[in-house]
Amino acid sequence: VLMTIAILLSVYGPTLTGNATTLISEGLISKYNGGPGIDFSAIYKTLGILLSIYVTSLIINYIVKILVT
Repeated sequence: VLMTIAILLSVYGPTLTGNATTLISEGLISKYNGGPGIDFSAIYKTLGILLSIYVTSLIINYIVKILVT
C-alpha cells in the first residue's frame, strides 16, 4: 500500500512541473501583451506542493525499504 502511494505521488510530480511551466509561459505571454506578467505566488504555491509531494514520496520509499529488508 505504501509503495503504491509513493508511486502515485511520483507520477503526479511531473504534472505539477508542467503546471508550473505553463504558469511561467502564460505569464511571459501576458507580459508581452501588456498584461500583469508572471504570477509568482501561484508558481511558489505549485512548487511548494511539488516539493512536499517529492519529499513525502522519498520518506515513504525509505520506510518501504526498511520494511522490506
